[in-house]
Amino acid sequence: IKEIEATLNNAEIIEENSKSNRVGLGTTVTLKFIEKNEEKTYMIVGSIESNPFEGKISSSCALGEAILGKLVGDIIEVKAIKPYKVQIISIGAKK
Repeated sequence: IKEIEATLNNAEIIEENSKSNRVGLGTTVTLKFIEKNEEKTYMIVGSIESNPFEGKISSSCALGEAILGKLVGDIIEVKAIKPYKVQIISIGAKK
């Protein structure tokens, strides 16, 4: 119960912004994985909400950290066990 109380006490309400131009919490981002030439869409969420199988990635995972604050067209190298590059194709507001 104390863990839940701490989470709620530190919770932050994220305002919906239909004119998102940077990747941030609550935004939906479409990425192109350069080496695979494959596109995927994710919503950036907090660590408790993350569920990659539902297209929700944490802002604190390697991919989430790498793309936070970036713009459409940016190419980013994700620091992972095997580093890889992604390009931001589009950024949208929270759905």
